[in-house]
Amino acid sequence: MQTPYALHSVLFSLCGSLVDFGSHCRTHWQRHADLPGLIHEAEQHAKRLAAGARQCLQHLHQRQLRYLWVDDLPAPACAVLQRPLSEISASNVDALQWNTQHLRPWPAPDRLWHALSHLEAPALHGSVLVSSDPATLQAGMNAGLWCIGLAVSSQHIGLSESEWHALPAPQQDALRAQATLGLFKLGVHSVIDSVSELPDCLDDIAQRLARGERP
Repeated sequence: MQTPYALHSVLFSLCGSLVDFGSHCRTHWQRHADLPGLIHEAEQHAKRLAAGARQCLQHLHQRQLRYLWVDDLPAPACAVLQRPLSEISASNVDALQWNTQHLRPWPAPDRLWHALSHLEAPALHGSVLVSSDPATLQAGMNAGLWCIGLAVSSQHIGLSESEWHALPAPQQDALRAQATLGLFKLGVHSVIDSVSELPDCLDDIAQRLARGERP
């Protein structure tokens, strides 16, 4: 008899995970806080899904895992960033229309708990956060979730997919190691390059959870 899958809910950041490889929009907002400029950045970096994102979400469907993308960027920019995702799962679109003005900013866990409530998640310990943003990951740990850091697609490195693949392997290895170390220092439970590696990572966490481990 097959053991029931121990995970049930997955939350994603938008930037640096499913779209906007390199998290350029978040970097722009942190540096300039300029909404028109941010929307322009979103238009440029949300033209397609990150590599492996479609297959990743298909895996979640196969596992019957509920998922949602959550971000603290202004709603107009999030609406642009999520466009490629709406073709896959329209049910997530309304989630970004919540009135979140009453929620504390990262790293407070409010926004994540709100998202899990929207998903009707039965428990925190079967929920996972996938993000490249340190403040979001800290919020995930504060919320009591399994936290998976994304190294290569993060703003730690800040390169587009094409720029990343153009680098020689030794330079990739050095940048990956630096970003990975920074994420593990936060206390995350796992670090992977990008969402293309997420299915195997989720299976590993599900096995850890089934053995009695907790985040």
